[in-house]
Amino acid sequence: IPLTEVHRHWVIEEKERIARMGGTIENGRVNGSLEVTRSFGDISLKRYGVSCVPTVKKFTLDPALDEFVLMGCDGFWNCWTASEALNLASEAWEK
Repeated sequence: IPLTEVHRHWVIEEKERIARMGGTIENGRVNGSLEVTRSFGDISLKRYGVSCVPTVKKFTLDPALDEFVLMGCDGFWNCWTASEALNLASEAWEK
């Protein structure tokens, strides 16, 4: 179950927020610099709409069903699909 939403320039709400704050999307990056639209750090882009506030969902884990929570940065998710990452994590968990 995804616990967050995609925070990239192609998500219309994200793109609109960046534009409202005076930011631009250049070559798929906020002000030509940052690929994601929400980030910890990157303070210089805050005035252009980059936010450190994530979109998250709250779930209660069931130990009988839920084995782990998988988290990764944008670079990780650029390389792996959710299915691939879960398969890899499941294999590692079983070892």
